[in-house]
Amino acid sequence: MATNSWLNKIINVTIGGDVKFSDHADYGATAGLDHIVRFELAGNSVLVFDPSAYVNAGTQQFTETSYKQSGFLFFPGVQQKVTEDVKKFNILSYEFSMPIVFAKGKWQLIANPAYVLPQNLITIPNRPDISERGKNMFYATVGAKVNF
Repeated sequence: MATNSWLNKIINVTIGGDVKFSDHADYGATAGLDHIVRFELAGNSVLVFDPSAYVNAGTQQFTETSYKQSGFLFFPGVQQKVTEDVKKFNILSYEFSMPIVFAKGKWQLIANPAYVLPQNLITIPNRPDISERGKNMFYATVGAKVNF
């Protein structure tokens, strides 16, 4: 996995890539934009927001079966079942998040609400049992941290 970020005062740009190995290699990529907003508060505390937008992409490998008709003009042909291994590189999801950190002294309260929109799900006609399922999803991760 490799990630590179270009940080500046207007907008931060992040790109990354990875390779996953199993019986074949799968490639992934991500690209995102964010902008950190920091507020100094009374009592030696700080509040930070980081609105972010990311695009996640990767390879999708599957087997596709179709029927092809052969023939020419008025001559009847035959219908053949053709099975092919398919490997595509597609956008897999869009993600929008708003990490929030409140820090006071040695304590930090952290929240990361996010909204994910899956893309290019592999579906098999009339076979929902083996099709990929996915729908837009909101989730949040929350936690606390103390430094000793």
